[in-house]
Amino acid sequence: MNDEFLGMRAVQEGAEDYLLKSEITGHLIYRAAQYAAERHRSRAREAVLAVEEALLNETRTLMEIMRDPVVAIGRTGKIIEANEAALKVTGLQRDKLAGTDFPGCFTATEKARERCQQLFVQGSFSDYPLTIRHQDGRLTDVLCNAAAYRDGRGKVLGALAVLRSMPASNSMPVHRARRVSSDPSEAAPLRVLLVEDNMADADFIREVFSDRPHQMHHVMRIADALACVAAQETDLILLDLSLPDASGLEGLRIIRDAVPGLPVVVLTGSSDDTLTTLALKEGAEDFLLKSEITEKLIHRTVRYAVERRCSREQEKQLAVEQAARAESERMNQAKDRFLAVLAHELRNPLAPLHFALEILQRPGAGESALKQARHSMRRQVTQLARLVDDLVDVGRINSNKLNLHTERISVARIVNAAVEAAMPELNKSGHELRVSAPSPDVHIVADGDRVIQVLTNLLNNAAKFTPAGGTISIGATLEESEVLIHVRDTGVGFDPAASSYLFEMFYQERRVTPASGLGIGLALARQLVELHGGTISATSPGKGLGAEFVVRLPVGLASSAPEKATAPSSAPPTSCMRVLIVDDNEDAAHFVALYVKALGHEPRVAHEASAALAIAHEFQPQIALLDIGLPGMDGYELATQLRKAPFGRQLCLAALTGWGQTQDRHRAAEAGFDCYFTKPMEPVKLREFLDSVSAGLVSGTPRA
Repeated sequence: MNDEFLGMRAVQEGAEDYLLKSEITGHLIYRAAQYAAERHRSRAREAVLAVEEALLNETRTLMEIMRDPVVAIGRTGKIIEANEAALKVTGLQRDKLAGTDFPGCFTATEKARERCQQLFVQGSFSDYPLTIRHQDGRLTDVLCNAAAYRDGRGKVLGALAVLRSMPASNSMPVHRARRVSSDPSEAAPLRVLLVEDNMADADFIREVFSDRPHQMHHVMRIADALACVAAQETDLILLDLSLPDASGLEGLRIIRDAVPGLPVVVLTGSSDDTLTTLALKEGAEDFLLKSEITEKLIHRTVRYAVERRCSREQEKQLAVEQAARAESERMNQAKDRFLAVLAHELRNPLAPLHFALEILQRPGAGESALKQARHSMRRQVTQLARLVDDLVDVGRINSNKLNLHTERISVARIVNAAVEAAMPELNKSGHELRVSAPSPDVHIVADGDRVIQVLTNLLNNAAKFTPAGGTISIGATLEESEVLIHVRDTGVGFDPAASSYLFEMFYQERRVTPASGLGIGLALARQLVELHGGTISATSPGKGLGAEFVVRLPVGLASSAPEKATAPSSAPPTSCMRVLIVDDNEDAAHFVALYVKALGHEPRVAHEASAALAIAHEFQPQIALLDIGLPGMDGYELATQLRKAPFGRQLCLAALTGWGQTQDRHRAAEAGFDCYFTKPMEPVKLREFLDSVSAGLVSGTPRA
């Protein structure tokens, strides 16, 4: 009794374990040494976890900045971390929320679970409607936006989900071992399931456990064991290897497959080392020979089995967290680069625009200089417009608001149009372009403009990353039900290991200058191709050895859909039109008016709604170009007021705005607009619109 007391005091003072000399056996001393070393490693891991926890606190701080509920979800669907807003919306405490089944927070649990599974396959989803079930029974409708995060090899580790307030399972549970103290005086009771059909052995083991605070449940068959584990929490299974419904290692395999993560110690009456070795390889934590079982040995075996399993889970969790943090840091660095490059790309056109304006203002500037200045300004404005269009397209795709307008179209026509669009960039560096267009008879069903956008992007990319005088080729072939379009270059190439990141947002592998683009072009290309049900891939033998990009698109029902005829670009004007221009940007309104007047029409300008209404009643316009974001009364309300005027029924209303989302277009239609244009509006489009109205091809919609 005194020896036992001294042993426990020794553990409290820092000893890893204690042995009574009178009870020492080779088997016992081997296990004591093994478990002491394991506990030492466990404490070292705990120290690492403490450091990781400090870093996790920084992540929590960033999550707390967001007002919407944000949760981090593990690969199994369990909540890893949540911000304060998430705690408020669920009504749970932080220690109770962590580890909670994320789909289980919603009324449609299975629907949410299916969506989570799709998330880990597809990578993200947006605005998915769900209803949160609060602890007090209240319900809240939310829109869930989620994105998966990956490790360095592209493997999905988990996801971040944002829950925004919506405007006016019968499967076997996966058990996790509880963390147990290595100090016997602080050991928490364990919930042990004994699976043993020999009643004498079962009675002995239950008697051994009777003087300890552990909870033990006894069954005699594997089927009963599975039912018991499904119904109640279990920390460990003591499993006999000879049962009525499973003999040998069969029962162990059934338990392991049904409840992964639950520690199992096998019981055997055989001293065959081969059987016990196989049991350990099959996933058993340890084994006990029935003939050698003592009270002290079985208690240590049980507790150390649970502790070892817990330690392994901590190691796995540590690896997952480290990978997630590394991925988060990589994405943060990419976003920082993106913001820096965005600033550069926006500033870049300003210098030539400033100098071109100075040349235009100089009285003595020759016609050649003026012509060059005008061409330079056109190039820079086009580049800025392309940059904004790419950013808008990415936003539309990410919010599932980009619609494809498909038609039966010739692949040769797509390739030739992309080549024509990319020629300025290709000619700038003197590249040799080789085109291998397919037969005009090869067609696909696709949004031609979007596919041309993808190929133009790839050609411009090839021109950008190929030294002057290089060779670039584009070609297309038909392979069964797919069209393959490849773009090759002799440029700087890339590390083959980077192919998995190349199409990610903000990623730039083939950087040749401090700012080689935003790093969204390839990501946008991939998203557009995937919207068509196709794929895009990139290969390179290595840096300096060129690259090849291959776009695969399904042919679709090309044989049954007629190719749309190309409509005339515009109609010749037949009469002078009265045009009202309303925009609070005075420069924009002034130059649009000058252009309209140069086209032979009569313009009037207003910079706010009340002035526009006054001018309209006197001017009686036939066409009104209205900015939406006006001060005071916005463009929607102004359109409604103009429609009520005597001249408003036949008035052709066109919205001219920087807002280009689908809902903006719907709202404009409801307000009475006949046409919708997003800024910056190209002069040629404005001319075509005015000519069409003048020729009667576009007219105001009569309103009752």
